[in-house]
Amino acid sequence: MSKLTVAAGGFEPGRGLAAALLAVLIWGIQLPIAKALFPALDGYSITVVRYGVAFVAFVPLLWWMEGVRAFTVTPRELTMLFVSGLAMGASAL
Repeated sequence: MSKLTVAAGGFEPGRGLAAALLAVLIWGIQLPIAKALFPALDGYSITVVRYGVAFVAFVPLLWWMEGVRAFTVTPRELTMLFVSGLAMGASAL
């Protein structure tokens, strides 16, 4: 069972509630920030910043939760990633 949902004593609903509250707060904070940034930056730049911040936040979390094995890629997975990237790029044409 996951470390986040089950403790030694059983199910902890407080963690799920805290995660939901954090998600709501992040969404709520994002809207006024985006409104203030749109006159200065275009949508692409804001998207790069948002995904960059998420990457910096979630990579250490993934490393902590899953370890190094989460970052290993087999040749088959690398091929699938490459083909998927080509398909998504071609769909924009």
